[in-house]
Amino acid sequence: MSADTAAVRSGEELDRVALTKYLEDKIEGGSSLAIEQFPGGHSNLTYLLRTPEREYVLRRGPLGRWRPSARHGARVHGAQSCASFL
Repeated sequence: MSADTAAVRSGEELDRVALTKYLEDKIEGGSSLAIEQFPGGHSNLTYLLRTPEREYVLRRGPLGRWRPSARHGARVHGAQSCASFL
């Protein structure tokens, strides 16, 4: 683990089998996936996906109801998608 990540919190785990199956032919090293979590947020959960070749960040919306302080996930995704082209 890096200094910025931690083990995934209980109850916030990703389905490793399903995620690995989905990513194995989409990203290099997708069949050898390590999953860590950035511990700061609870509104939008953020994970570090590590393969032997690369690291990726995966964000997902909160489990259950959205907190009033949470940013709207679709809006954040749209802004991040646009920023990736800059």
